[in-house]
Amino acid sequence: IGLTAEVVRVGETLEVRELRALAEGGEVSGTGQVRLSETTSFDAALTVKNFDPAAFGDYPAGSLSGSLDATGRLGARRRIDAKWNLRDSSLYGYVFQSEGAARVSGNQVSGVNAEVRLGANRLSARGAFGRPGDELALALDAPRLEEFAPAAGSVRARGTLTGPLDKIRAV
Repeated sequence: IGLTAEVVRVGETLEVRELRALAEGGEVSGTGQVRLSETTSFDAALTVKNFDPAAFGDYPAGSLSGSLDATGRLGARRRIDAKWNLRDSSLYGYVFQSEGAARVSGNQVSGVNAEVRLGANRLSARGAFGRPGDELALALDAPRLEEFAPAAGSVRARGTLTGPLDKIRAV
């Protein structure tokens, strides 16, 4: 495992000019900024190439490649906007892809538009969740359960999560 970083402080801003982490042939690299004020804000751009989660512990073996862009603020009024795209990847020995975007504000997730594919299986999520009136539509099309679960067969399901976190309702 190797790690290099070039971080410079300019006033109240930490500029991450270069970040590189290497492990077993995989690489994570990125840039970003962290503004150190009463409300800590940040922006980050990460690129992943042939990253194997198993190199860092008891995680599934794979090879992940893609990107993540995130901006936001931390603290009591937390807000994080994220957009990601993983392609040309594998997990559990199957083709893996994920693409999406979402915003986390406090205990709410909104603007969710996400899709995950593992082998022949697909899960998508659209909408918002966490506040009264929010609806998060979920769709699972899993014709080959054995590709990610200790079971054989298939599942096709559609549903919606609604309500605040303390009164979750699934339809």
